[in-house]
Amino acid sequence: MPGVRPQMRDEFVRFLKQQGCSYTSQRQEVFDEVISGSGHFDVEELVARMKRMRARASRATIYRTVAHLEQGGFVRKIDFDHPHAHYEIVPGVKHHEHLVCRQCGAVIEVSDPALERRIEEIARAHEFDMARHQVQILGTCAKCRPGRAA
Repeated sequence: MPGVRPQMRDEFVRFLKQQGCSYTSQRQEVFDEVISGSGHFDVEELVARMKRMRARASRATIYRTVAHLEQGGFVRKIDFDHPHAHYEIVPGVKHHEHLVCRQCGAVIEVSDPALERRIEEIARAHEFDMARHQVQILGTCAKCRPGRAA
């Protein structure tokens, strides 16, 4: 997200200041790693990645920074029916739904305009003022299906 990143950083710095927090070099490391990543992440994967990079941010700082990113609307927590939370970057990402493999944990993002229209129709039919939605379809991916060669 080349054009979004500097703007997002400025917004994150402003958000932290509003919360009475400072934008430290450790928080910058976490922010940069989250924003440079693609797709979905869980915090323990992020901790391991940053440890491999020899980042100075502690596990606690990483967890707190991800919590600030979520609170500020920069990332969204998603429940993929896994024992731990996953997150995805919010700004600059086109709305999509998720297919989640319950065996290997693979997450496939899908965008379907017809599905989006149908969800809006359902909300209108029930006189429901929809703020946002997310669809997750849990099942087995092609690689994990029985009888399929690896």
